[in-house]
Amino acid sequence: MLRSYLKTGFRHLLRNKSDAFINTGGLALGISIAILIGLWVNDELTFNQYHKNHERIAKVFKWTGQEWLPYPLAVELKENYHQSFKHVVVADNPHDFIISSGEQRFNARGEFADTGIAEMLSLEMIEGDWSGLTDPHSVMLSESMARSFFGNESALGKLARINNLMDVTVTGVYKDIPHNSNFAGIRFFAPFDLLIIQYPGIRQATWDDHWVFVYTELAPHMTFEQVAPLIEEAESKVIRNLDYMKAEAAENPKVWLHPMDKWHLYSDFSSNGPIQFVVMVGAIGVFVLLLACINFMNLATARSEKRMREVGIRKSIGSLRSQLVGQFFSESFIVVILAFVMAIVFASLALPAFNELSGKEMAMPWLNISYWLSAIILIVITGIVAGSYPALYLSSFRPAAVLKGQNRVGKLATFLRRGLVTVQFTVSISLIIATIVVYKQIIFAKNREVGYSRAGLMMVPGRAFNGKYDVIREELLKTGVVENVATAGGQVTSAWSQGGGFEWRGKVQDPPAVGTLEVNNTFGATVGWKIIAGRDFEEGVASDSNAFIINEAAARMMGFDAPVGEVVHWKSKWHRGGVDSDFRIIGVVSDLMMKSPFDNIMPAVFFLQKDFGVVHIRLAGSSPTSEAISKIEKAFRKAAPEVPFEYSFADEEYNQKFAYEERIGKLASVFSVLAIVISCLGLFGMASFMTERRTKEIGVRKVVGASVFSLWQLMSREFVALAFLSFVIASAISFYALDQWLQSFTLRTDLSWDVFAVAGAGSLFVTLLTVSYRLLQAANRNPVNSLRSE
Repeated sequence: MLRSYLKTGFRHLLRNKSDAFINTGGLALGISIAILIGLWVNDELTFNQYHKNHERIAKVFKWTGQEWLPYPLAVELKENYHQSFKHVVVADNPHDFIISSGEQRFNARGEFADTGIAEMLSLEMIEGDWSGLTDPHSVMLSESMARSFFGNESALGKLARINNLMDVTVTGVYKDIPHNSNFAGIRFFAPFDLLIIQYPGIRQATWDDHWVFVYTELAPHMTFEQVAPLIEEAESKVIRNLDYMKAEAAENPKVWLHPMDKWHLYSDFSSNGPIQFVVMVGAIGVFVLLLACINFMNLATARSEKRMREVGIRKSIGSLRSQLVGQFFSESFIVVILAFVMAIVFASLALPAFNELSGKEMAMPWLNISYWLSAIILIVITGIVAGSYPALYLSSFRPAAVLKGQNRVGKLATFLRRGLVTVQFTVSISLIIATIVVYKQIIFAKNREVGYSRAGLMMVPGRAFNGKYDVIREELLKTGVVENVATAGGQVTSAWSQGGGFEWRGKVQDPPAVGTLEVNNTFGATVGWKIIAGRDFEEGVASDSNAFIINEAAARMMGFDAPVGEVVHWKSKWHRGGVDSDFRIIGVVSDLMMKSPFDNIMPAVFFLQKDFGVVHIRLAGSSPTSEAISKIEKAFRKAAPEVPFEYSFADEEYNQKFAYEERIGKLASVFSVLAIVISCLGLFGMASFMTERRTKEIGVRKVVGASVFSLWQLMSREFVALAFLSFVIASAISFYALDQWLQSFTLRTDLSWDVFAVAGAGSLFVTLLTVSYRLLQAANRNPVNSLRSE
């Protein structure tokens, strides 16, 4: 029986090649999109699950959602809350260092962290073990880093140097951490104790200096629900006894644990964050597959009249309804299985381009049993969904009525067909609207004033050049391609340090953490910041060593109508090796965009300091960029030949702030276009069926004088009506959903009418373009041939 079903199914497909192409091609496209989206969603949802203890690891945050913490808080958690944690790991902010061994030098991303970091992250050790960071002068390298230095030789016991300052011995090599981990790209771990040896002032850091990360792993017998209330007042109960922290203590600051499983997808302790994008893209995958299924159901029910006689004859010679249902379901599964095979091929071929588009490193999970089980479930569900109505509907025909020609497709079939087309239109229009709004939000953030000039601003990691700045500046200015040079503690495109301990006239409460950036006196001129009031730092002015330039956000926070000349007292044991003095505000600059463009600007202060982390270079613009880079590299190598030359441009670094959102926008736009293509395939099939059904009517109308345009207008009216209905439904759904999504951004664009107008006009244009070919083809046909065929 099954063999008969399959043979009949293949014969039917071969007799109706155009329908078979639309059904199989549309389903294959839909399933391949579902596969790619499924891989992407799985990659996002399994972020950080490479670490075996991911369910018990957390990052400590302060009550404001701040991840940079005071060093004394880490000590407090270690000493007085050890019964709740298996590990409390203090770490610095991962960034690039110069790491060398022998004659080889690389710029590599590294992190200084406590000994327990390797065990907590369950690093897969190739050489050595998790205790490798016990010695303060040790280092653990990633596999790729070790190979870069030592090839296939054992790395254990080999010597290396960090930033030309810290000598270390390799005590372990771990497998590279995969891309879907927050620790991906870290090429080495070094002991936090080594950082303390280099900067002894760390031990004297106060509660108002925020610059370390604290990671924890719960003790085996504890849960997050149990630990959260225990540590909530770990800070407040200490600082309320400190005179310099009484104002902040009055705010009763809380300490929170942010579980590792939420780091990537949740930006804070609520439901906000990239999880919304994951849900959106996953929904697109489901809807695209649904569109392909709708095409199948529509065309199958539309073609039902052609198969009425077949059903009638088979029923009259004794076929049971269950047999007919089995026949039509078998045809459905033939199409689905063929489409799935094609989809696997499409997805495999498209995966490299999809990885590049999405910024992933995914591979087809050929050996993953779960993947194939999911594929079987997908085939079964798609086959049932796509074939259910045709099978049940066609098998219900009464043989006597069919053979007498009395059976016609009822209102229910017509209503269902129109309903399915409306669903297709609604989904397609909703995807168009969503894509436009996502891009509009990105453009809104991109167009915000950044407060400095990004074009031609180059940044070079400079920690290894400390003590050589004057030589480097002189060499750079000699090249003729450099307009100005400056130094800073970090990049102008990011706020890497925050501090507290600020007091000023009229202060009524402790402020939120303030961004702090060490600069030299040419920084402002080099980055092109805008002086709103007062002046810039000036060379040779001794009082500038105890001066602040603040941004507009800081001026608003302090409440000064005229900030210039006001005095701010800053007490900190960490910054500049210990600060406890007055700083006079000499200038106010426009807000510099140093953090997320989707959030409010952080209050920030800028002050002079000789030590630096980044060299900022303003290109003159008179030479090609490639020539300028070559000359700049020679200048750096002349001043410090032992240091690798690495650089980035401010505009590129700034664009990285939108990288995730832009990828989502591109994914949404690509899949929206493909969804529209699938919908158009269905519309084309429906238009073909409609013109075939109305061949005689078209011929008669032409004979009595109807024009081609009037015939096109008559036949396209139904599609236009359905498109308009779908537009109304899609607009209502999209407005509600996208308004909720935009609420997750502190700064956001608006949902203007033109977005919906463009989507509506675009969908109408695509609809008419799709169906017009078949409608005009039918309208232009010779009526004699149409009527003769009857």
